[in-house]
Amino acid sequence: MRKLNIKSICYCFCAIIFITAGCSNGSASSGGPEKDSVVTIDSQAVSQETAVTLKDSLKNLAKKDFELVELSTKGDTLNIVSTSAFLYYPLGKFRSIDDFSKTFKNLNVTTEHDVTDSSIVLNRASGDGCFIKLFKDSEKNALEIVSGRIINDQVKLVNGIGTGMNKVDFLKIFFKDVPPNEIEKVKVIKLISGLEGISHVYVFSPDRLILLYFDTDYSFNKD
Repeated sequence: MRKLNIKSICYCFCAIIFITAGCSNGSASSGGPEKDSVVTIDSQAVSQETAVTLKDSLKNLAKKDFELVELSTKGDTLNIVSTSAFLYYPLGKFRSIDDFSKTFKNLNVTTEHDVTDSSIVLNRASGDGCFIKLFKDSEKNALEIVSGRIINDQVKLVNGIGTGMNKVDFLKIFFKDVPPNEIEKVKVIKLISGLEGISHVYVFSPDRLILLYFDTDYSFNKD
């Protein structure tokens, strides 16, 4: 009888040691009591991710007839590449300088010969700080813009764009909607033709269009 009791006691003692060792190992592996987790957020990464999301949203909101090719931002400039005909005929398509003058009666049109090639005839329409320089492309039978600058509402583009226009209203001409955070810091919007060598630059201050100018890859005198 005594032997049985001693044997039982030994089993119990071994079991206690085993359980105690198991608990100790569990505590050591878990590093002690659980503590609240601390999550560190990289604000710069979040900002970059947000910017990418907003740009993607703007791309998805482009109107079909605007024919958006590419959209990017650099500093305070929003660059937009499009194949829309608006980019190379922002004032409308004219066959002759007389037709142009009938539409823009407040501009004075003069004729000049390019300084690099006297056979090239250029038309310069100007008035009150604005000017548009034009060249007649015989192959297209249309007046092409060489350069231009518009600083007041004397000249409006074919889609109604003109100085004083709100930045959101401007972008809504090309996009179905405008994410406000995407354009908050945008001060310059550059439209670049994906087909012809012409670009438009629209300058806003703070959110109103104050200046726009045209530039092309023509090598003519652009002043």
